[in-house]
Formats: sequence, structure tokens, C-alpha cells
Amino acid sequence: MKRVLIVSEDHATRDLLTQVLEVSNCSVETAASHARAAELMRADPPDAMFLDLKTAAPESLRAVEVTGEEAARAHVPVAIISTRDAAADARQVPAHLHRTRPFGLAALLHAVEYLAQVKPPTLVKVSVPA
Repeated sequence: MKRVLIVSEDHATRDLLTQVLEVSNCSVETAASHARAAELMRADPPDAMFLDLKTAAPESLRAVEVTGEEAARAHVPVAIISTRDAAADARQVPAHLHRTRPFGLAALLHAVEYLAQVKPPTLVKVSVPA
């Protein structure tokens, strides 16, 4: 059984994705904040994570980026879900997969299968001489 973490400030999005994934034999955890997602990943990293991005506001993009960095450290592959309005900005955030709403059940399940097989890249810090 694949374990999936869903990160979304929107209760309805978390509930809908949880219902669909549980019916598809996935174990699901949810987080309403990026801070809670980081805690869950450190405690017991899931097989995959879906990050919801509803707005292209700089603070939202930065929160998603930081959560994605935490996921890379925990070796958790990430899919970013965004609205059409935020899709271009979402693609600037490193992730293994980007999905734009609306999408169907088959696309969601394909994303879970894909993420479960991906080996996340290792974060590399580069120091630049002053």
C-alpha cells in the first residue's frame, strides 16, 4: 500500500483527494500547513506527496518551494497541483510532476504510480566565493 501525503490549506481539496486515494488502496495523511507537512515527513516520510498551490502569490510559491526542499531531503517525490492561473508559476518550483486542475481520476492515480517509482534528486548546496 502506497503512503501519500496531501498538503493543502483547502479542506475540501484535502478531503476529495483523500477519498479518491483511499478508494484506490492508498494510505493517506493530510497537512493543512507546510510546517505540519515538514513535521510529518521528518517523522515518517511518505512514498509520495501532493502539494496544492492555489495562488501564484510570492509567499505561497515560497512555502511550496520550502516544503519541496524538505521533501527532497526526506527523499519524497513531489507533485504540485495548481490552478490554471498559478500553473506557469508552479512550474518554476522544482517537482517531479505538475498537474493543473481540473484533472481526472486516471491522471491522479497515474501520478501516484509515477511518484512511487521516482528516485528524488539529491539537494546540492553550492557555495559561491565572495
